[in-house]
Amino acid sequence: MTKTTGRAYHNGDEHGIVALYNLITGASRTVEQHLWEWLDVPSPAKSKIWVIEDETGEIVGHHGLIALPGICNDKPILLGKTENTILHPRYLGTGIYFLHERRFAKEAEDFFDVMITTAAGGVPGKIRNKLGFIIIDEYERLLKIIKFDYLDSKIKTRNYYPLLRVLTGIGYGCYRLFIRSRKGKPAVQLSAITDIGPWEQKIDSFWNENRKYYGLTIDRTAKFLKWRFLDNPNLRYDFLIAASRTDNIIGYCIVLPRDNGKLIKIQDIIVEKNNPDLVEAFLLAIEEYYKDANAVSFHTLRSNRTNGIFRKTGYIPVNAIGKLVSKKPVDMFANKFMAKSKKLHPMDYQKGENWYYTEIFSEGVE
Repeated sequence: MTKTTGRAYHNGDEHGIVALYNLITGASRTVEQHLWEWLDVPSPAKSKIWVIEDETGEIVGHHGLIALPGICNDKPILLGKTENTILHPRYLGTGIYFLHERRFAKEAEDFFDVMITTAAGGVPGKIRNKLGFIIIDEYERLLKIIKFDYLDSKIKTRNYYPLLRVLTGIGYGCYRLFIRSRKGKPAVQLSAITDIGPWEQKIDSFWNENRKYYGLTIDRTAKFLKWRFLDNPNLRYDFLIAASRTDNIIGYCIVLPRDNGKLIKIQDIIVEKNNPDLVEAFLLAIEEYYKDANAVSFHTLRSNRTNGIFRKTGYIPVNAIGKLVSKKPVDMFANKFMAKSKKLHPMDYQKGENWYYTEIFSEGVE
């Protein structure tokens, strides 16, 4: 087997990294998309990137942690998120990736306050576990079915027995009766913005006043939100803001419409003081804004403190239900959020309820 060497990223390596990424994933990522994700992120520090190359100088592996601005109990921290863990197929099964990543992780743990892994299934999860990452929580996808068309289309796609469609329709009718929206909640009107510029100061002021209510999470400055959502070269999001009569922000949500607007994916939602009634009002306002939607979803951690509000308004825990009926072999690292830190107190980062996790943590691709 050819000898491999691990080293820090050099300018120009992005071409080899992208070529390897596309070879392995079958994607067609461009160098510009890669640079947006890894080098353009507005953060107090640069991302940590390493490559593995063979004796010919070909890049045959990549490991890196994207530097993300974070907040822990209202204090700034630096998060390092593993992403794009890749190795050339001809080196799979040799064990060389673990040897290189062990050295990379040693360098990274002194640099970042917390290192996180958002996709830990299979071999990557086992490697992170060996390196000292621990499971913080399971992911949960919360789904609200607004119209039976959503369920019916899923059943048709899978060619299920017609009787199942009838039974599902009956079940859906009972479900709709059970989740009738409560009355008397504060009304919220959402407005879309496409340019953060005029709102930048108010967004930063709003976040600085309310971040203490969100525990351990990403620091949502206007500059970061612009980079992550409005400047994203991969996806197009709706940035929806609710303001008071004096134009002061009382909350915002980022939404990703899919399937021609039939499925609405909530990417991020922040409200004043993380007020439960206001969260509920936002969820109802999202339905009102997307009147033609068949379903709305939200991806978070199972122990997220706002999950009860989602369930109260009719969202069901899809992953938890799927786990009950699944016959697939159990992968203890699949669908898990993992973290490692030698700088924060374990009680601050090792409990899932201390994190506020939304799709803002994700890679921003589909």
